[in-house]
Amino acid sequence: MPVDVDVAPSDKDQVQVALEALFGVHVQNFEGKYNGLYLANLQFVKSTVSDKTIVVYLSGQVGSGGECDDPRIIGQIRKTISQFGFQDITVLVGGRKLEDLLALKGK
Repeated sequence: MPVDVDVAPSDKDQVQVALEALFGVHVQNFEGKYNGLYLANLQFVKSTVSDKTIVVYLSGQVGSGGECDDPRIIGQIRKTISQFGFQDITVLVGGRKLEDLLALKGK
């Protein structure tokens, strides 16, 4: 479920601004919606773009509340990025794919 968030105008990349706003919410319930990222401590490092493909580099800790939060975390991050027209999205946290990091948490 999308949530509209006002962000101040910036010279930064749109994806960076959107992800920083997303990562800045550290409450479990935000505007009546569950936030799977409430335990995360993630920072935007950089992104590389080629046509409709983007690789986003993050640092920090994912901080999942468990295997039920894992798909929510992936969805929140990917949907935030895809709103800018990207169709092929790779998210790396400390050099590892986000999906791989979360898959290991349940084991």
